[in-house]
Amino acid sequence: MEKIEKRDLKPIEVCPNGHTYNTWKSGDVCDVCGEKLDLTIRPALTPEKLKELIYIEAKKRWVCGWLVCVDGLNKGRAYRVCAGRNFVGGNSNMEIQILGDHHIRRDNHTIISYDERKRATMLLAGDSRGMVYLDDKAVYESIELQPFDKIGLGNGVYTYVPLCREEFGWTDNDKEAIDIEVVQWKEQMSRKPRYKRKLFAIERCSNGHWTHTDEYGEICEICGKVLDPPPPESLTPEEVKELTHVDREKWVHGWLVCISGPTKGWDYEIRKGRSFIGGSESMDIHIPGDKLIEKVNHAVITYDDYDHSITLQPGNSRGMVYVQGDAIHKARELVPSDKIEIGESTFMYVPFCTQEFNWSKLEFKSESQQEQQEKKEKENIIPETDNSDLPSEPEPDKSGRVRFSFSDGST
Repeated sequence: MEKIEKRDLKPIEVCPNGHTYNTWKSGDVCDVCGEKLDLTIRPALTPEKLKELIYIEAKKRWVCGWLVCVDGLNKGRAYRVCAGRNFVGGNSNMEIQILGDHHIRRDNHTIISYDERKRATMLLAGDSRGMVYLDDKAVYESIELQPFDKIGLGNGVYTYVPLCREEFGWTDNDKEAIDIEVVQWKEQMSRKPRYKRKLFAIERCSNGHWTHTDEYGEICEICGKVLDPPPPESLTPEEVKELTHVDREKWVHGWLVCISGPTKGWDYEIRKGRSFIGGSESMDIHIPGDKLIEKVNHAVITYDDYDHSITLQPGNSRGMVYVQGDAIHKARELVPSDKIEIGESTFMYVPFCTQEFNWSKLEFKSESQQEQQEKKEKENIIPETDNSDLPSEPEPDKSGRVRFSFSDGST
């Protein structure tokens, strides 16, 4: 059994909750929250072990498919499906967080599970009261998802687009050196938006301290912890639209998936029009960590909304671009699963919009469905009854008796 070594206490320590206190009075127990310090001395990580840990952490976020909203508040938005069990809900701790739809439960509305060994994606019912539908049929047990299956969640309709199938899947054969800065950048980019309300004049932090926000803002005046106000119970329609609405120009039309390079496993969305590729954050498709990719306009990828094709061409830089191993010097139309080499990175093109399946056809289909619904409503209107055979209003005669006159002249 290994001997556990512990370090000595410093005069001033910081507990795991961020409280600074005097150890001469309280020892290894924080006098603010009562949390005990961990004084265990752990061996330093070797470069090989650090590389292994970074690789394992990065692999958890490698994309294996997408859930795309085709109807509802989040129309045009794509949600990343990673290996393992992806819990779907409205809460911020869900792997797939869907905002704005109050008919989607906050926790575990449904589960999308990707099996790395069989390269199969399953849809499972969650452990909440929320219902999930697959092709308009309620899901009560695990069902394998097929490409472009229609999934009903809350008030929205989603479709599943797979990346990893029989033809392609992630392997551990080529463990590449992954830059720590790239992993940190991915973590920052993958942070999920949350509903936040405005601070009140007096707030209570997570440690139970009351603080005046007019003077100290989001920082607790007692323990120095940043306030995290809980989401409001209900939002106005304007706030929901602002948080969930996706501009038509930003609807997803395809993806570039990095299969080799510093950002391996990461996906980049292709949107309508021209998207400039480069290493600068000002680019539409920002690729960090690859030193051989030019900062500005290394390449340009264009989606044509008329014939639903995607072309790639070199930008106004010295950087070379290769498609299927051939250098390109002018615009070249991409086909599914094309391998694109830019700098030290290799990408695979995955389409979403094609001649057979695109946003225009989806919108036309929804309009025709609406017309059919209006037609049905018109057919269900009760026709006006013919009152010609009914007697007219009674008219009293000279004797005071009431007589009814019919259309045939009889009384």
